[in-house]
Amino acid sequence: MDISTKISIGALVVATLTGILGAFGGIPGIKSLFFSKPRLKIEGFMPAVVYDEGNTKESMYPKFTLKGMIKVSNPNNFDININEIKLYGRTQDSSGKYKHKGNPLFYELSVPGLFESGSDIVKAYSSAFLRCNFTHFENDQEPGVMHAPMKGGYSEEVGSLLFHIYVPSYNQLFKFNERRVPYELVGEAYNGKLNFAVVFNNELIKLNPKLITTLVAFSKDEWENNETVIKIFNATTSLSK
Repeated sequence: MDISTKISIGALVVATLTGILGAFGGIPGIKSLFFSKPRLKIEGFMPAVVYDEGNTKESMYPKFTLKGMIKVSNPNNFDININEIKLYGRTQDSSGKYKHKGNPLFYELSVPGLFESGSDIVKAYSSAFLRCNFTHFENDQEPGVMHAPMKGGYSEEVGSLLFHIYVPSYNQLFKFNERRVPYELVGEAYNGKLNFAVVFNNELIKLNPKLITTLVAFSKDEWENNETVIKIFNATTSLSK
């Protein structure tokens, strides 16, 4: 049998198999595996202040980290991986102290957040509570200090100074009391101007502001107890509805 005959027979076999499989809907799962776009459902996000060991909400200038817990559901028939969470958008000075010719200062934030080790895989047809970490606050400088790297200048759009920030300060994220204890995110987080989003399937998926709960505080030990954090998450999201 010469080479051309073998090729002809092979092509005939492939065509026959293709016709048979097509008649019965193809190879089971092949369409959903290779052609369906992965989906992700976000059910809620709880921003959290986690105090350093030895610090509490009663401390003067407490040290803490901005963290969070997000609940997501995976409706796909395969496991998915969420790469990153991000805090971005525009806010303004929350203290009212810093101004430019009578106008408040504005900040364009871009703050990456990382999921805590081993917690970013969501199994097929299941939900998961994922914990994430944004940035740490030493709380040893004026609340409005701006950290490098950053850039800024006068913006015609906002009619004041606009700074692009990658390492946030108190005034850009929190409302706080005289002891510099944060008790609430700035209002922009709840009206959609300051956004939380997850990076999934190479896309930035913005969280609906209605899914963002009020700011919750934890001690270091409380945060490390996943069961405790999930209970607080469920209670907080229920109150937010």
